Amino acid sequence: MSTRVIYVAGPMRGIKDFNFPAFHAASAKLRAEGWTVLSPAEADMEDAGFNPSDTSTIMPISHYLMRDTAMLCKSRAIFLLRGWEQSRGARLEKQMAEYLGIEILRQEGAREGD
Repeated sequence: MSTRVIYVAGPMRGIKDFNFPAFHAASAKLRAEGWTVLSPAEADMEDAGFNPSDTSTIMPISHYLMRDTAMLCKSRAIFLLRGWEQSRGARLEKQMAEYLGIEILRQEGAREGD
């Protein structure tokens, strides 16, 4: 895996299509810049049976938290999408990135926050 590995974090729950379009657009942009991207939206799509338009396919939050934490720990940077500060999960991921010394990048228009 490339040493330029970045994890994409942002709001999902309560947003149309779980905000997948924003995750996919950011992932494409980051890949064009030479990053190896780890995206929870892409991981969700790889999970058997997950359908963002069908909430009955959602797994328990612990499933996502464990999987996404492992992805973040493999990263050298985190990319915060706009609205990250309204997401409990993205706020936790940012805190973890700070604790681990992972570089924090923000999408244009994303709040600086804490």
